[in-house]
Order: sequence, then structure tokens, then C-alpha cells
Amino acid sequence: MIRRISKKHLLNDYRRLKKTLGRRPTLAEFRRHHEYDVLCKVFGKLGWRKLLKANGEKPLSNKKLTREHLIKDYKSLKKKLGRPPTRAEYEKKHHDTSTLQKAFHKTGWNSLLNAA
Repeated sequence: MIRRISKKHLLNDYRRLKKTLGRRPTLAEFRRHHEYDVLCKVFGKLGWRKLLKANGEKPLSNKKLTREHLIKDYKSLKKKLGRPPTRAEYEKKHHDTSTLQKAFHKTGWNSLLNAA
């Protein structure tokens, strides 16, 4: 038997994840819990944007994050920790692998380290 997931369930999961991370989750982070197809079935086309809107948040613009922004976040975390952060620490606090790869191509993490 296939269990139907409700809007309320997805909204609650989003809020729980946001509270756990201490920031707004990315679509990639949310997809670790629910497939994008589920969002589209429940919220319709552009499910992620509609989920954000239902939570009273504005979707981020479609602009890619710049390399400078990613480097700034890396340096900020490095200063906060008092040492260079690991990849996992950076991804947990800031941006996931796919975001790094979009900005720095396939060698995202290594390129970020070299640039910083």
C-alpha cells in the first residue's frame, strides 16, 4: 500500500530540518528526506518554490552563488573555528557539493581551498 504524503507533513519536515540546521535548508538537503517527485505530486509544478511560499519564505533567485560568496563563507567559518574547516563542516554550515561544483566545476572543494 502506497502511503500518501500530505502538505502538512512536508511543511512540518521542512520546519524540523530548518530548526536542526539552524538555517534555511537547500533543496538538495531536503531531498535527502523526500524526493522531488513527492514535492511535485503534493504541491504541483515547481514544488520546492511552492513549499517555501507555503512556509512564508521567498524562494531564492535563480542566480548562481558566486565564487567570491563561497570563498567568503569558507573564510568566515575558518575564522569561527580557528582552523580550516573540513569539507563536511563547510557543507553542514553553508553549501553542499553541488553548489561548489556549479561555481568551481568538477573540482569544487579543491578549487575552493586553492582560491581561499
